[in-house]
Amino acid sequence: MDTTMKPKPRFNPDTTAQYQMAYVSLLDQLTPGTLDHAIGYLVDSKIGIEPLEDRHDNH
Repeated sequence: MDTTMKPKPRFNPDTTAQYQMAYVSLLDQLTPGTLDHAIGYLVDSKIGIEPLEDRHDNH
């Protein structure tokens, strides 16, 4: 039987009451040349979402 002590993992305490808000700007994240930018461009300008708008009303 191996009697060497292995170090126990140390975890950060669980903080379920988090009161921080992260602000995200899609313009800053969708930089030209990335796959995300290409998909956004195709959906916005070439494909469009008009066929889905009649079926899904978010108002």
